[in-house]
Amino acid sequence: VLPCAPWRARCRVRVWGERAGAAVARRAAAPRRGAFRSGQRHSSATYEDWPTCTLAAPKRLYVSQYRCSGVLSYAVCEDGRLRYHRTYASRLLEYPEGLATLPAAPGLLYVCTCNGTVASVDVDSGALLWTVNVGGGLVAWNMVADGRSLYVAAHAPGDAAWYEDATRSSTGRVLRCDVDAARPERVGAPRAYASGLNRPSGLAFVGGGARRRRLGTSYASASRGAP
Repeated sequence: VLPCAPWRARCRVRVWGERAGAAVARRAAAPRRGAFRSGQRHSSATYEDWPTCTLAAPKRLYVSQYRCSGVLSYAVCEDGRLRYHRTYASRLLEYPEGLATLPAAPGLLYVCTCNGTVASVDVDSGALLWTVNVGGGLVAWNMVADGRSLYVAAHAPGDAAWYEDATRSSTGRVLRCDVDAARPERVGAPRAYASGLNRPSGLAFVGGGARRRRLGTSYASASRGAP
């Protein structure tokens, strides 16, 4: 994993503040070959440059970026502005998607990719510490952490040409990867958690306290093709 200098770019990261709902836009350190317009199908000139997922951590904002095959890290300043920190890039992080951190491992960043890889990265040294594949040729599309486990939304590539389109069969599933308690950089082999979904994407836990926590996900409608 190489620390890279920021690129000049037109791609933006936007931060919404509480004061009057004002939005403060700051440039992201990532290049972009072609502008993407609503309704346009992806091509090698557009989707390879996408910033896909973000993760807010204490005094940090992480952004998955296809173009650099990795993750951009920004320091969050006291006034809410973003300052480029570094890039975590590796061929094993090609087409990065979901990002997660665990309270028990504050120095680690977990990344899942469209190639089906779940990896752990040391945020201080930039070293890629561990990788595991979700198997079955699945696309890992998003990820959320809870306790000592990572939950990964994945689906078979299928034949849908656009990420918002449903695949012909509901091959999507949520996988659970447990993290080693003694060595949290080690991500365990995935286990089935939920299945029968069509392109599961966003993941979030709801409930808590006296109530049992539940994991929710968004997915595509096989009949309408919309998330």
